[in-house]
Amino acid sequence: MSIKVPLELLPNQSLTIELDSIRYGLRFHDLGGMMSVDISINDELIIEGQRCVGSDPLIPYRYLKADGGNFFFLTELGDIVYWDKFGMTQSLIYLTAEELSTANGN
Repeated sequence: MSIKVPLELLPNQSLTIELDSIRYGLRFHDLGGMMSVDISINDELIIEGQRCVGSDPLIPYRYLKADGGNFFFLTELGDIVYWDKFGMTQSLIYLTAEELSTANGN
């Protein structure tokens, strides 16, 4: 079961959330019409300035996930991820490592 991660209607924001016994730090930045994200796992920065694209994983490489899951934006009709649609037509979800493995057929 995916987990919906709450985001505010703010252009620049950060949050810390513990999922699968891993502490994630997410910092979102407004790039003027699109968003980017910095991600830390257990206080170690692993991604900086990653462009947020609907349905693409925010952590692009398996080796960076620390055996955890991954985050994805669900958007409507392929919209560009942008803060003014958070919670309305765009949601951030987290899929566990088990869900990702099942989805990939592993």
